[in-house]
Amino acid sequence: MKNLIIIPARKGSKRLKNKNFLKLNGKTLLEHTIEFAKTINKPGSILVSTDSKKLQKISKSHDVLCPWLRPKNISDDKSTSASVAIHALKWLKKTNKQFFDNVILMQPTSPFRKRKTYINCLNLIKKYPNHSIVTFQKNKKYKYNFLKKGSVKFSLEEYFEPNGNLYVINSKNLLKYKSFYKPKVKGYIINDKFEKLDIDNIYDYNLAKLYSKKILKR
Repeated sequence: MKNLIIIPARKGSKRLKNKNFLKLNGKTLLEHTIEFAKTINKPGSILVSTDSKKLQKISKSHDVLCPWLRPKNISDDKSTSASVAIHALKWLKKTNKQFFDNVILMQPTSPFRKRKTYINCLNLIKKYPNHSIVTFQKNKKYKYNFLKKGSVKFSLEEYFEPNGNLYVINSKNLLKYKSFYKPKVKGYIINDKFEKLDIDNIYDYNLAKLYSKKILKR
């Protein structure tokens, strides 16, 4: 089974300026994600999609695919992760004659991933090939609307939200439905405070810097 890891890393961001350039322990968030991806996949099956020449240069220095700058029409605030991944898939098929069974999306803003989570999500996609696998975390105030649709089987007394750590989907389903949340979703719960952190604002970033120091001392 061939798996393609896609790392979306555009240069612009609204809430936290240039967040993909931010550093933890001397490495950018993008580099942390690339290095994790290389522990589980070959560099030729890892693709960074960016509209930044600087981020492209960083990617190439780590020997992963970053063959072009992302087109403007999928590089603004309204662009979806699905559109970015589909663009990469179609390019690989047309240019390199490569097709991958599954797409794994890894956002640079989740720098503290665990290999165990990746393996468990990959096992879920093997068991449920017609589902997308999305990582979730508990949230006391927000009940994810998939609870009402019955796609994600959680207790109705609990509240959950997707945390952006990992998305896994069959490539054919992604091309067909153009979404990481269709046709059905299997949620994988992350409870570890380090791993579930998604850096979206300055508070998150300061927390990540604190966490990174603690992780180094382990």
